[in-house]
Amino acid sequence: MRLLGYDYQDTVLLAGAADAAPGAVLHALSLCGEGVLLVDADPARFTIAYANPAFCRLYGDAAGALSGLALAQLDTAGAGRKLADAAAAALADGGERSVILQTRRSDGVALCHQVRVSPVPAGPGRQVARLVCVASPQLIGDQLAAMPAVGHGLHLAQKQQRTLLLVDDEPNIVSALKRLLRRDDYRILTAHSGQEGLDVLAANGVDVIVSDQRMPGMIGADFLRAAKGLYPDTIRIMLSGYTELQSVTDAVNEGAIFKFLTKPWDDEQLRSHIAEAFRLKEIADDNERLNLELRTANNALAATNRRMEALLRQKQQQISRDEVSLSVARELLQFVPLAVIGLDDMGMIAFLNAAAAQVFLRRGTILGAEASVVLPELFAGGGVPGTIEAAIDGLRYQVVAHSMGEASQSRGCLITLSPREVQSWR
Repeated sequence: MRLLGYDYQDTVLLAGAADAAPGAVLHALSLCGEGVLLVDADPARFTIAYANPAFCRLYGDAAGALSGLALAQLDTAGAGRKLADAAAAALADGGERSVILQTRRSDGVALCHQVRVSPVPAGPGRQVARLVCVASPQLIGDQLAAMPAVGHGLHLAQKQQRTLLLVDDEPNIVSALKRLLRRDDYRILTAHSGQEGLDVLAANGVDVIVSDQRMPGMIGADFLRAAKGLYPDTIRIMLSGYTELQSVTDAVNEGAIFKFLTKPWDDEQLRSHIAEAFRLKEIADDNERLNLELRTANNALAATNRRMEALLRQKQQQISRDEVSLSVARELLQFVPLAVIGLDDMGMIAFLNAAAAQVFLRRGTILGAEASVVLPELFAGGGVPGTIEAAIDGLRYQVVAHSMGEASQSRGCLITLSPREVQSWR
């Protein structure tokens, strides 16, 4: 993988003896669209040495706010701790770990993103100085930050390479199995006892386990039973030359064993069963991922519905308040001795107060009519008047038009008529 032209070997510049990284590399990381963490390779803490702006945005923190924190402090519900476990596994064997991380940003928004953890050699001695964590948003890209809160947790995603654990106390059996399975391009880990197998599982993500039954200290059935309890997502196969019926039957009934194969084995049959186990594991991983995406999408839809309902309630409350205000305003205008006419934005008469109705009493019902037609005296200039004097039914009035909408969402205008003289205008 490359970050703006800098691959992981180039990031050795960031893991060298000097605390300050070269400006060009920091600038490249600051422009990277993916979130990038540089983590000190100290299994006791895994301190964050650098977080680029994209990663800070995932958590809603200012640039540099994450620096100095331990990975386990990224959240408080266990996801950060499990991310630290993935870092420990990557540090132990030098391989990359890929995880799907559900976590919560500092402002409460939940996120889902894939995090890839890779060790970074410090220099020619190849000692690991730091690890790089690269976070990529999942599911709906840039809209992901608006998703609702979902539970915290960390789920293993399908790794870059299928990982197989072989457990047998006979080294020649382990060697023979490795030679047989090398062509299938598995990442093969080995152990020579049940306890050693559990130690390997604790330090590595494993998809499929193939274990002997008769081993010193812990028989295969007990080992696979323990593996099931600790790592239930693994697919477990027993390969043995002994058929201890009761212990094997109990393990099968408890779901600890997916297949029971005997020694000596048929090469192609063994390869076929292991390949089937990997396919089953990948189907289970895909189902978990799809279920996670479905739950996340459902949560997003539910949150959108809640926001829409809240917005609708606010709008309804605003409409109710506006209706009350409008009723009060209309009632007040009825008691104003000044004649007031309200026109909508189409020039239609939308309101007459009592004083205006009295002025135009002789003209009958004019409410809802086009003002320029029923009140031609007010539109002698061809448009809505500003301030003019007009004669209406023998009386002289000062006519003033007030445009609406400057301080509110109202449209149209209000026209007021003030008597200029009492006697008739001849």
